[in-house]
Amino acid sequence: MIKKLRFYKLLISVLLFSFPFIGSDCNNTTTQVTNENIQGSWVLVQNTGGSQHDICPGETADFQSNGVAVLTCPNQDPINRNYTVTNSVLKFTDTQVEYNVNLTNNNNTLNMTGIGSVSGRILSYNKIISGNETSNVPTNPSQSKNSSER
Repeated sequence: MIKKLRFYKLLISVLLFSFPFIGSDCNNTTTQVTNENIQGSWVLVQNTGGSQHDICPGETADFQSNGVAVLTCPNQDPINRNYTVTNSVLKFTDTQVEYNVNLTNNNNTLNMTGIGSVSGRILSYNKIISGNETSNVPTNPSQSKNSSER
């Protein structure tokens, strides 16, 4: 009887200690965005909420270490916007447009949720890996607005 009791105690202990590891999804952990980890090239893959007509599908954003974002709509000339990131808030300082931002998918997806004048807008960008700059997002050259504008 004592052996069975010890066995059940051990079994319960092992189960309790294993709960933190069951069902963990390491790919979907959220990372706070900083000026350092936002740097690089990103392509817009999803745009929901807010006005759908003022963001160009397939926009690329190249966040540079000097605080300049180069935003390019397909078949359009790029524009430069100064930016800052503080406490996971991305601010385009030229236009005062702000987004709450975070990284998911092993820091390969940049999620942006509009604040203030762009409240309700949700944008999702995928990191562009060198040599992999294709996008499945359809382009429309008549749309030349970008994420830094109201």
